[in-house]
Amino acid sequence: MVTQRQKRSRSGAKPQATASPRAPSLRDLARQVGKSVSTVSGWLKRPDWPFPRRPPWEVAKVREWARLALAPNPAEVWQQARTDAAAPTATLAELARLKLQAQVQLAIEKVLAARMSREERAGKLHAVEACRERRIRQIHTVKGALFDLARLLPPLVEGQPRLEIERILAGRFEDLCRTFAGETAPPPEEGKA
Repeated sequence: MVTQRQKRSRSGAKPQATASPRAPSLRDLARQVGKSVSTVSGWLKRPDWPFPRRPPWEVAKVREWARLALAPNPAEVWQQARTDAAAPTATLAELARLKLQAQVQLAIEKVLAARMSREERAGKLHAVEACRERRIRQIHTVKGALFDLARLLPPLVEGQPRLEIERILAGRFEDLCRTFAGETAPPPEEGKA
C-alpha cells in the first residue's frame, strides 16, 4: 500500500484532491450536463435553483440536482425506450409500458402548467419583488403615521378624561394595524379622532 508520504516523495509534489469540475460559463455548464443553453438558462430562473445565479458552478452538483429535482423529459424517455427496444432483451410489453409512462408524465406536466396559468390569471400568484415592494411601502406608510401620531396626539388628548385618551389611542393603533395589513388607507389627519 502506498502512503501519502510515499506519493509525495515519488512525484515531488503534494497529492491534490480531485474536485468536481467547475463550469465557468452558462454555455460550458450546458455542454457539460448535456443540455441546451436555453434549458440551463431556464434552470437559473427557477425558484428552487439551489446554486448561485452566476458562475462558476460545480457540474456534478448541478447534474445531481437536475436528476433529483426535474422530471424526465418524456421525449427523452421515449427515445431511450426505443433505443433500448433495439436490444434483444426488450419486449413489446416493456416498450408499451415505457411509452405509457412518458405519456402520463407529459399529461401531468400539462395539467400542472394549466393550473399555474389559471392561478396566475386569477391573481393567486404574484412576483416576489412586487410583494416585497408593496410591503416596504406599507412599512414606510405605517412608520410615517407613527411619527405623525406623536405630533398629532397632544392636541387630540388635551383635557380629555383618561378613558377617552385610551379610546383615541386604541382607535389610532387599530387604524395603523389595518393600514399595515393593507386593509384601509392611512389614519385620518389632525383634528379627526
